[in-house]
Amino acid sequence: MSLRPVLALALVLATALFAARLTASELDLTAVPADCRWALQVDAKPLLAGRLGGWLRQEAQQPEHAAGLQFITQLTGCDPFTDVERVVICGSDQDENHHLIIAKGRWNAEQLASVIVNAKGYRALQHQGVTLHRWLDEKKNDREQFGWVLGDRLAIGNTENRLRASLDVFKGKAGARLPSPNAPTGALVASVAVEDLAKLQEGKNDPGARLLAQARTATLAVAEEGDRFALRMDLVAKDANTAQQMQQLVQGLVALGNLQAGGDPKHGQPMPPAAKELLRNVQVRQEGPSVVVTSSVASQAVIDLLEEKKKAERHSLMTPAEAAGAKDL
Repeated sequence: MSLRPVLALALVLATALFAARLTASELDLTAVPADCRWALQVDAKPLLAGRLGGWLRQEAQQPEHAAGLQFITQLTGCDPFTDVERVVICGSDQDENHHLIIAKGRWNAEQLASVIVNAKGYRALQHQGVTLHRWLDEKKNDREQFGWVLGDRLAIGNTENRLRASLDVFKGKAGARLPSPNAPTGALVASVAVEDLAKLQEGKNDPGARLLAQARTATLAVAEEGDRFALRMDLVAKDANTAQQMQQLVQGLVALGNLQAGGDPKHGQPMPPAAKELLRNVQVRQEGPSVVVTSSVASQAVIDLLEEKKKAERHSLMTPAEAAGAKDL
């Protein structure tokens, strides 16, 4: 049996990462293993009350999405739009085998288990009195997948040891300690924290990567206020001199981005309006050993960008005749 419904649910949870609003800047590290060096957190419920959330609700009602979401809810007992409260993606490095998706919400553990047990290669393992589910992902060449559900948490990952470590932390073992992002004014929509950038930059030889590897920590927060999104990124270096070098690098990257935004043929295709606005509003400053980058963009510009991406995806699925007909409309 295919595990498509469960995988689709996981995809919905992961997709929410790029658009959700948070209610606090503190990261929820309740089930994040101690060796994790980065985490990205979202809160899905406040998202749906905002302007971007309204657009997502409308999209969910479209025929191409509505039937699938309804099927997921009926099969698993979980409605991604009402039952998912918070999602965290974390990892110890860039290897996806070490990544975890940890979701907080209202879960029907028995109903989820009844779906998973019919998956290809299913096997039930035990850890600290909790069932650790193992199955094979038929869409990824029968790659192993693992998961557990306990109380209000659901965790999914590609490696058994990572899921065991996550469960240990959820049951009381010391977990990761990552820096809390400095939030811009407004309701947070996304929050990211990274430490030990040198490890994450291993194998990269360009000057920018080597310089960024000197930062001890990095945090990013995106907040929504009114009809705009505001962004703040903090890069904390080992000292003020290194921070000054990093500031110059960021300013150079922004200048290059603005050049590309102008549509210069020598620097690629013109950027979408949302990207242009974001670059145009960038401000960079140094605060002691830290480099602070801020910017903002209109909510509608982000929605317009998503609409354009949706149209492009639909166009890519058309036959040549269909594409020619759509172009003439």
